[in-house]
Amino acid sequence: MSSTPRKEAQTLGHTNFACSLTPDQMADLELQTAIQQVPVKQLRTPKELADFFNGED
Repeated sequence: MSSTPRKEAQTLGHTNFACSLTPDQMADLELQTAIQQVPVKQLRTPKELADFFNGED
């Protein structure tokens, strides 16, 4: 006898439910996604650091 995916989920102790994010949670998720797409430049020397803060890039 073959069990359905729903029956298997119930067997594993899972229930079907709908979930949604609050506006704050959605904003946090969008911010995290945007941050991951920002390129990161590593400053390894004092000159690179000075150039960065002096606007020379």
